[in-house]
Amino acid sequence: MGNKNTKKEVVAIDDDLITQAIMAIESTEPTPEELEAEQLAKLLPSIRMAMHRGESDDKIGKKVKSVIPGLHYTKVNALLAAAAKLVSDRNAHADQCDHMADDEVHHEPRV
Repeated sequence: MGNKNTKKEVVAIDDDLITQAIMAIESTEPTPEELEAEQLAKLLPSIRMAMHRGESDDKIGKKVKSVIPGLHYTKVNALLAAAAKLVSDRNAHADQCDHMADDEVHHEPRV
């Protein structure tokens, strides 16, 4: 059994502590996680171009890991997935525009 007489540290909440908490909450400074996400998002255009050239996800992932060795594989996979989604969204949008242009050509009003 554990010791029931464990002393717990008491935190005194004073005006200074409340002011610090308010400043932290209202801060517009990004968190480390937000900064990392923003920096990684800058890689997406390059990853999309590599995908467009036909490079495999494995090859692109290895290139990213060679430049940023500390990057966890789940983040590399998330980058690849985000880039692939953007590529597929772009292709779907282009297909939709092509179909709209075809419809305009085939359904021109006769004068």
